[in-house]
Amino acid sequence: DAFPESTNMAGDYYGTERLEEFLLALPSETPAGEVVRLLIEHFDDFRGGRLLKDDATVVALRRTV
Repeated sequence: DAFPESTNMAGDYYGTERLEEFLLALPSETPAGEVVRLLIEHFDDFRGGRLLKDDATVVALRRTV
């Protein structure tokens, strides 16, 4: 929640495409906790100091077969 609709200082949206590209670029064996940490870091870098106007929620699940 809050990730796709958040904007940076230039007014660009983070968007679902940016989120998907980021997640797909990670190695498939990346632990869920590390995915969350890296995503938050990437998101903070994108925002460039812009404050969130809403809460942000991240849930990471790892599926094994």
